Amino acid sequence: SLALVNTGTVTAKGGSVTLSGNGEVRNEGSIDVSSTDDGGAGGTVQLLGERIVMQGGTIDASGASGGVFDTVGWTS
Repeated sequence: SLALVNTGTVTAKGGSVTLSGNGEVRNEGSIDVSSTDDGGAGGTVQLLGERIVMQGGTIDASGASGGVFDTVGWTS
């Protein structure tokens, strides 16, 4: 079952964003945790749920020294 859908824009420059639900978690929007600082690290994005769907959405965790994007799906 559908638990959460992001259709908008979530911005946390160099920070972290977690979308979590007990079911399908879908990203149709934009998540930006990138860093434009010299030598800065991008942030962390986690999508957590029974089923993870990227449907036309974008995720930017870029930075001069890297960033992290995790997806974790589980079944109950």
